[in-house]
Amino acid sequence: GGRKQQHVEHHHQHIVNIYIVTTILCIFMTTWILIFPSSALQDYDHSFSCYLERQRQITNESNFLPKDLLKKFKGHKAVHFTHTLPAAIWSMMIPFQFNTKFRKAYAQMHRISGYIFLLTCALMTIGVVLIL
Repeated sequence: GGRKQQHVEHHHQHIVNIYIVTTILCIFMTTWILIFPSSALQDYDHSFSCYLERQRQITNESNFLPKDLLKKFKGHKAVHFTHTLPAAIWSMMIPFQFNTKFRKAYAQMHRISGYIFLLTCALMTIGVVLIL
């Protein structure tokens, strides 16, 4: 009895830790896509494009990141709508899709967001094909 209970609690803690790390990575990815350096905005906001150009110059000087990382999808509207934006939606939805309390409290919302999640997966697959 006691060893089995310890094993279950230990396994549960691993799941919680994985969920926490996944949520942090999703927040990072959403922030990366929509806010900084925001590959989603670079074709739509001139002041932001200027900002990215300054960041690219800093990156080129530091060699910290690949030289064209911040502008890799610039000018590729199809990639924005089939890869970049769906990736942001996908990243925002993962923590809710895998949260047991959310699933139980909002079953209908979970189901709808699950369909949206699958749609974003399909769109991102098309985006990857366009990128390749």
